[in-house]
Amino acid sequence: MGVKMNVLEIDGLNVSFNVGDAELNIIRDLNFSLKQNDSISMIGESGSGKSVIAAAILNGLEKNAIVSGTVRYRGESIYDMSGKRLREVKGKGICLIPQNASQSWDPLMRIGAQMGGFLLKAGYEKKEIPSMIYDELLKCGFDDPAAITSSYPHKLSGGMSQRALIAMCTSVSPDILIADEPTKGLDGQSMSRVLELMASMKDEKTFIMITHDLCAAECCKKTAVLYAGKIVEFGDSKKVLDDPLHPYSVGLRAAHPRNGMTPIRGNGYRNPQDGCPFRERCDLCTAECSSEIPTTEVRGRMVRCIHV
Repeated sequence: MGVKMNVLEIDGLNVSFNVGDAELNIIRDLNFSLKQNDSISMIGESGSGKSVIAAAILNGLEKNAIVSGTVRYRGESIYDMSGKRLREVKGKGICLIPQNASQSWDPLMRIGAQMGGFLLKAGYEKKEIPSMIYDELLKCGFDDPAAITSSYPHKLSGGMSQRALIAMCTSVSPDILIADEPTKGLDGQSMSRVLELMASMKDEKTFIMITHDLCAAECCKKTAVLYAGKIVEFGDSKKVLDDPLHPYSVGLRAAHPRNGMTPIRGNGYRNPQDGCPFRERCDLCTAECSSEIPTTEVRGRMVRCIHV
């Protein structure tokens, strides 16, 4: 068998923003790739750069963004694409499931009409669209898809709205799905159903899960822990989440409700310069942490810490 081609490659990505007279560094030297049917969760506190990564992959950053490095979709640079080609890629190549599903629907249009319009825009024939919508809603756990398609968005609960949005995005069979905080604002039962749905895709779809929730991260094969725009630990999800190595990863695990909710001391450092960005909050910090910290392989994963 031949070697599988990377569907997505991110190489040396840096993103900063001009804010007044200052330049705010958000993403620094980001590197990772995805092959077909790979899945990766990106976890970290608010402000760690997770959603900026999604926007950077889709070339959807604000005008005051300063970007360097490359993002390649099937070998083609996202940043060198024409407007037409980028719209094609966003339509069927890479699809974003945004935060706050209930705010993503047009309140004046029925769900079915909006899903149909999405599929028409992606190039599907009008006659095949109803059955595509029906089948996808069934896959996403709806017993009565017809009732969903005939409903207005306000008739759906938060969990139902999220699953319907997932169904719309998966209906075009994109190469890559990006789910940005898919469980945000959901109650426990709705969250469980959405996570079950995402977990069921793990072996058949290529996706990136952006989340602060460790339970959601378990849906993916691999996990990247971000702090101040850098990946500080990366590897198999079970290893990273059950037995974290980087002090920040250890802190995230201890802060989770199921592990005692022990908070990480201090506040996030949003604009780090040299050295380990976590050093001001780390109990293991020494003078050496003020120098640039290389990424090394430890117990089968990549970790950016000299004390591991």
